[in-house]
Amino acid sequence: MRVACVLWTDRHSDPTVHLFTDADAAIDWARAQAKKMDRHDDFKETELTDEMRNIGWIYDVQYSCEGDGLRVEMVEVDKDVTTLRRKDSK
Repeated sequence: MRVACVLWTDRHSDPTVHLFTDADAAIDWARAQAKKMDRHDDFKETELTDEMRNIGWIYDVQYSCEGDGLRVEMVEVDKDVTTLRRKDSK
């Protein structure tokens, strides 16, 4: 299954991953989060290079001068990744 994966990296917290079945929804969500987090007019959408596009990136945005931001990529997710796991399962 191909999904849009939003990778959120911020130097003040662990990276988080958010999966969307719709790429446009993922981009809209990432853009909205970056605008909320932008406190010093550092919001900057990256112009993607061909290399970025070739590895699956579809959107990238920073909201701080230190590079905190969100990236959206199209990724292939297999059934093992999407299976619900309990803490005690192996």
